[in-house]
Amino acid sequence: MENLYDLVIVGGGPAGLAAGIYGGRAKMNTLILEKVAPGGQALLTNELVNYPGFAQGSGAQIMEEWVNHAKGFGVRIKREQVREMELDGQIKTITTKKGNQYQARSIILAPGASPRHLGIKGEQEFTGSAFPIALFAMQQLFATRKCWSSAAVIRPSKSPFFSPALLTKLL
Repeated sequence: MENLYDLVIVGGGPAGLAAGIYGGRAKMNTLILEKVAPGGQALLTNELVNYPGFAQGSGAQIMEEWVNHAKGFGVRIKREQVREMELDGQIKTITTKKGNQYQARSIILAPGASPRHLGIKGEQEFTGSAFPIALFAMQQLFATRKCWSSAAVIRPSKSPFFSPALLTKLL
């Protein structure tokens, strides 16, 4: 079978790429299916400084290294969104929105996350720079701009409760 893989990973963010690296290194015929772009949400980050082994860089630069690392072990990466999975039996079948089918002996689900957006003016344009998504990204932003005297924290119900309290230490 042309589309039979030892391992198919659904999701090409950091978790999916890491799983792909391990699968490829173990000489498994590995495929990563990513609906948007390999690297996931990390691609939206202008400055990524909390990944071990990478002192600094943009999310796009660091994720490009991860993609190259995975490809170096023979991992294939395809931009396709999974529509359906049949998980019965030893060989699993994955069908994408494009209608392609892939068979796998094993599947890893690493779908990642996406931030909630408010739909306010300028949000899309400035996401990852002027509108940090993660609190820890905000720390560095506020620490370098001492002239700012106020800030707003808008969080969905699933966000950590400590975020506003932690931010007040920076102002």
